[in-house]
Amino acid sequence: MAGKGRIQNLRPPWKPGESGNPSGRPKNRPISDLYAEVAQRPVPEKLRRTLGLAKGATFAEAQTVSLFIAASNGDVRAAREIREGIEGKANERSKTEERGFEVKVTYETPPKAIQNTTPEASQDTTPKASQATTPEASPDTTEK
Repeated sequence: MAGKGRIQNLRPPWKPGESGNPSGRPKNRPISDLYAEVAQRPVPEKLRRTLGLAKGATFAEAQTVSLFIAASNGDVRAAREIREGIEGKANERSKTEERGFEVKVTYETPPKAIQNTTPEASQDTTPKASQATTPEASPDTTEK
């Protein structure tokens, strides 16, 4: 069949550089659209009072408050949902073994001004009779 047909049938009906679908693919999101609609509806009075929301509060506000309450009570999944909603998903982190780095920690003695403010320093530091060390009671000075 090669050779049959007309060249006009091979060319698109739009000009070069012009899109054949200027609107793009139609966005059909029926469930997401319903979620957005319900989220804007007012919350029932009993739920609004339970959550301590203002009059006219919506389901979106109720869900937000409930999520924050759950996260405050230790629900890690709720905390993750809040973080991802605000900051986006965390990037995958590479394993530390593959990077091969070493962490060194150096401890310094705090200045005397700070040492005197510790709880132990504020207590009575004078030795009591039972705590007093004498050369006779010291283990390295015992007579043989």
